[in-house]
Parts: sequence; structure tokens; C-alpha cells
Amino acid sequence: MPARSLIPPVWMRLGGALFVAALGLLPSRAAHAERTLIVAPVIGLRSFEDKLDLGDEAAIGARLGIGTSERVAVLVDYVHTAPARKSTGQLAYITGLRTLAQVRVLTGEVRPYVLAGVGGVLFNFSDANDTAGGAVTLGAGVEVKPWRRAALFAEGSLDFYRSREVLYSTTGDILSSGPRSTDQIATLEAGVALEF
Repeated sequence: MPARSLIPPVWMRLGGALFVAALGLLPSRAAHAERTLIVAPVIGLRSFEDKLDLGDEAAIGARLGIGTSERVAVLVDYVHTAPARKSTGQLAYITGLRTLAQVRVLTGEVRPYVLAGVGGVLFNFSDANDTAGGAVTLGAGVEVKPWRRAALFAEGSLDFYRSREVLYSTTGDILSSGPRSTDQIATLEAGVALEF
């Protein structure tokens, strides 16, 4: 078996650096009066790598976070979907849990923003072995805030994760293992963010 490099791929280092940079924008303790609790139900669509043989599928989720200032929020995002295999019709239950830093570019009524974060993805297959892995998330979106304590938002993001194709025998023994690759899940989400 070839030696594995302990140095993370460039996309992981970039995503981690963006997340740390966004956290550096958090205001000092003196600005705590601006902090808000954010709760948002989310609906969306997830799209997967072709090699997984999964169709695009509707997704549901929720988001909880803290708005640390008018520009920055730290969010925990949960999204779940159950796509079917294109070839067999068997369901796969795919769940993502991500910690995201959201930085708004503008602070008016229409507020574009960028996202960066880290998290994990759980693949629960009906017709194959389950797996899970860490992910780095990058994305962008726009909020429209027509009310003081609520905003409508829509965003797109990519979850980058590492995977390897493994072929098992009927007894569960590994027959072959392919090279590791960086794959992605595309997510389009929309929701209503309520601030308290």
C-alpha cells in the first residue's frame, strides 16, 4: 500500500483558511449587544457525483446560529436528503452537518454573502456499505431582509469530501480498492431566517 501524505489537499487548506479568516472578523466582547440568535427552516436540492449513481433530490434541513454582528454569523447547518440510485431505485439517506461562517458583503435590505466552513457527510446506502467523512464547504448566497427580525435567503454551496471506491466480496472481504479522490455535493437551499 503506498504511503499516504499527511499534508491536506489544497482545497482543504484553502477552506480552513477562509473559515479561520471569517472567525477573525468576529467583533470584540464590547459588541455583544448586537448578537442575535438565528433559527431557519431550510428546503433545497442536492446533486451528487455521477459515480455514486444517485439522482438529484429535494432536501430539508434546519439552521441554528449566532449573528455576531451585522456582517458576520456563525451557523450550524443540518441538511438531509434521500436520493434513489438511477440504476436500481434503491434509496440512500445522506445527511450533512456543517459549521459555517457567513460573511455579508453588504448590509442593506439586499445582502449578498459568502460561506465557508467544515463539517461531515454521512452516506447511509440501502444497497452498499455505509460511509462518512469530513467535508469542507464553500458557497455564496443572498438575503433579502424586508422585516426587522426575519430574512429570506437563497444560496448555493459545494461540500468537498475525500472518497475511495472499494469493491467487497459477498462475505465482506475487500477485493479491490481504488485511488482516493476529491468529490463534491452541490446544494441549493432557501429558507426564512428568524432572529431573536
